[in-house]
Amino acid sequence: MDAPQPPGAPGTWPPPPQQSWPQPAPPARPYNRLAVGAFASVLLFPLALVLGIVALARLSRAGNTERGRGLAIAALAVAGAEIAALSVIVPVAVFAHETDGDRAREDVARRERPDDGEPPSTDPGQDTDRAGEEISVYNLRVGDCFDSGQSLAGNGAGNGNGDGTGAVQTVTRLPCDVPHEAEAYGTVEVTGHDSFPGSDELSDLAYRECGELLQPYVVDVWTLGTDIQTFSFFPQETSWRLGDREILCALARTEGSALTSSLRGDASALNDEQLAYLEITTPLEVVIWNEPQPDEPLRRQRQWAEEMTQTIAAEADALRAHEWSASVSGLVSDLVAARERSLEPWEAAAGARNLTEFNSHYAEGWETLGLAEEVAVRQVLGLATGE
Repeated sequence: MDAPQPPGAPGTWPPPPQQSWPQPAPPARPYNRLAVGAFASVLLFPLALVLGIVALARLSRAGNTERGRGLAIAALAVAGAEIAALSVIVPVAVFAHETDGDRAREDVARRERPDDGEPPSTDPGQDTDRAGEEISVYNLRVGDCFDSGQSLAGNGAGNGNGDGTGAVQTVTRLPCDVPHEAEAYGTVEVTGHDSFPGSDELSDLAYRECGELLQPYVVDVWTLGTDIQTFSFFPQETSWRLGDREILCALARTEGSALTSSLRGDASALNDEQLAYLEITTPLEVVIWNEPQPDEPLRRQRQWAEEMTQTIAAEADALRAHEWSASVSGLVSDLVAARERSLEPWEAAAGARNLTEFNSHYAEGWETLGLAEEVAVRQVLGLATGE
């Protein structure tokens, strides 16, 4: 809700009318002291309220010649406005305090909970106290599996709370070994903004930062399958005012049956060479996952092609610079050569003048990307091949 406005200052009271005849003005009537006291104590609204009421009662008596009725009325008006403002401010402050307290407790829980890369236990009894638990979306933590009651996947990274696609305020937290829709895999703290930066900027931030958190959590994104997609919850203007500064990154299945296990990988089960390869190649996988839909504007298609170009070039440089074992070094060289051949059509797609031209370069980019070479590398390294 919008922050309540402070009560307005009392109005300026008009001066007494000027006399129109050239003679001394009659002696001024004295002000009622209670009325003056009421007006002087408007910042202490309980006192102003009491004094104002008593002053009006005395001024209304027959024969009372004192002035101050306007002061008493003004004091009552300001006191009433302060009471009305407090009736809004106090509940908001209490709610904000409770929200901050909840989030602080969640942060403490995250810090205290070990996060050594081990996958969560699949003991069916470990989460029985959380089965079907309705919680605020702001209280989700990394590793939680949940249902939202809405179709989350399909919108891509940048799906915020209340961004027009349907506000998600509460979710059902579930054990990861029972059917569920989504799983939280990372959080991003929004910093460097004194005021709400806008949903577009937060969506872009979610796209960049959530992508970097994916590989450390999943370890090998090829184990996810093509029906898994990233999305995110990020602050909206209302929650921003209450102190929300966190982006939650999550994964969901876009079609088919529900998830029935955690998507979290086990890095301790892989050797150094496997982990190095995954760290280098995951950024390109994230860009590929976030490919625009065919009906999106050409501007967005070109922007994505430029992201592909930059990410492919960075990957090729990193693959070439790493020292690979003899069993895989030749295959990695073949993959680097294929990636570099694909740069030209992706660059052309990024500069396409129309959709027909874009589609032509897009098709060539995929044909030359080196998917067969990548599968060969993965087979020798003992990684998932998508089969």
